Amino acid sequence: MTAADRSSARVPLRQGGDDRLQSLSGDPLYSAGFLSFADTQLAGRVETHIYARSEDEWSAAVLGHEYLDRIPLTFHLPSYLNAVDVDVDADVVGGRWLVLGTPVRFRSGLLGDPGELARLVDDLVDGARADGFDGVVVPWVENSSADLCDMLADAGFQSAFYDADWYFDTGRHDSVEELIASLPRVPRRNFTNDRKRFEQAAITVREFEVGDESDVIAMHAEFMAAYGHPVPEFADSAFAQFAGMGGGTIEVAVDESGLLLGFVMMLSGASSGHVLRWGRRQTAVDARIYANLGYHRPLENALRNGVERVWFGKNAHEFKRLRGLTPQPASVWAKALHPAAESRLSIAMKEADAAYRARYERLTGSC
Repeated sequence: MTAADRSSARVPLRQGGDDRLQSLSGDPLYSAGFLSFADTQLAGRVETHIYARSEDEWSAAVLGHEYLDRIPLTFHLPSYLNAVDVDVDADVVGGRWLVLGTPVRFRSGLLGDPGELARLVDDLVDGARADGFDGVVVPWVENSSADLCDMLADAGFQSAFYDADWYFDTGRHDSVEELIASLPRVPRRNFTNDRKRFEQAAITVREFEVGDESDVIAMHAEFMAAYGHPVPEFADSAFAQFAGMGGGTIEVAVDESGLLLGFVMMLSGASSGHVLRWGRRQTAVDARIYANLGYHRPLENALRNGVERVWFGKNAHEFKRLRGLTPQPASVWAKALHPAAESRLSIAMKEADAAYRARYERLTGSC
């Protein structure tokens, strides 16, 4: 099928802003500003693909990316499989996959009317095959999204459990103190102790300023190296751009001498916010910087700005559980576009599903 035969169209990401994706989702991860930031500031080549019925028909839309370089923390299907010792070489499933979802913080790239979306995905898969992709993968579909899961299954996608993103609902509280007071005893005690340690160390938090770039760049590189990534996720110019972007905030923790100890990046919209990344000096004193800069401060900002839910990402399961956050489990959905790879991928996804479920249960006590 040629591009002319398909009833959907690839719509370019407009420089200067096009927030129709965000209008469909209500999430700032789909805003034109954030997608443009990811296009230009991830440390590698990225191509953004937006699909809709036409330039004017947006009852449904799909957001996808092709990562032309291996960029740390972007989704890469062979790496997802190999991380739990599912032995699948990229030569088997292919190396060119269209990733349907948001970068930096994974969310499904499938938005809008379910019936229209199903037709759009069928067109997209045909187009991806014609364009030479080896497969299409949706790295994050919430397990509670039954309609979306059913649609992908009907389209021939295979699923495997991944992880959970953890959140706090902030909309029903007037202050962070009120939110913490509403928590069960153990999370309430932990947050209180976190705050005391931070205040005793005389550490303060302020917004990112001109002149902070070199410290934040260095902390980002240190943090990435500490977690096994040989290169940073972001270009050096990313932090100043993010801080000046609509909805983007960077805050830094500073000791009494003015030394920067850590930073946090948060993206906020009208109703939801995301704590995207953080970093700290590896030599910094442990004064619960992570808890205060990465959790307490974002909650304060969200409550001040009327944000109703704050997402804190996956990982650090025990830390989040002990502070009363709620997990939202999600799965990966993938479709190989070549028959030779389809059967091997089916086996690999079943193995990955079992391994990731066992890992999650071990870390959280539930699945």
